[in-house]
Amino acid sequence: MNSGIDRLYILNNYEKIMFTHPKKNKLIVLFSLHILLLIILYISPLLFDNFWFNVFYLTLITAMICGWITFNGECWINSWEKKILDPNYHDGDNLDVNPSMDFIMKKTMNLFSKEKQVSFNSASGKHQRNARYMVPIIVPFISFVIFLNMRFPTVSIERRFFFMGMFALILLVNHLKWNEFKNKYR
Repeated sequence: MNSGIDRLYILNNYEKIMFTHPKKNKLIVLFSLHILLLIILYISPLLFDNFWFNVFYLTLITAMICGWITFNGECWINSWEKKILDPNYHDGDNLDVNPSMDFIMKKTMNLFSKEKQVSFNSASGKHQRNARYMVPIIVPFISFVIFLNMRFPTVSIERRFFFMGMFALILLVNHLKWNEFKNKYR
């Protein structure tokens, strides 16, 4: 299955699309929500250390994984953005396009690049597309490792490694399911 959303067009024009689309307010809110969730995942564990935050954080990581399972390997925010851009879009049809995340990555790369403007073409985008399928493993795993080591430093290293290994195993099993789905419908 192929969606009507073109990856290169979105990568190179999302800023214009986000501010000119008829549903621009929804796209802007979803973009902002993506940034907020990234901040919560990576910065808030440095700021908050109490029981309720720990419960919230573990629930958030679990919800991310469940969301990727429910939306066939997609983040629910990306799925919603794609459905705004293409009303005929079905979850899992085009995992190569992640509008707001691609935009965030492009702007971040432009900040740190020696070139004035980083452009994405089919050759340079191949690595990013391949890495994208690892996001449902990498993001929650890094979040979990940071959380576990910051919140439970007194727990023995063996137990922390055990929990990290179990969490990684769950993520890998889900990743195999997504790869099976991706290969079945592509």
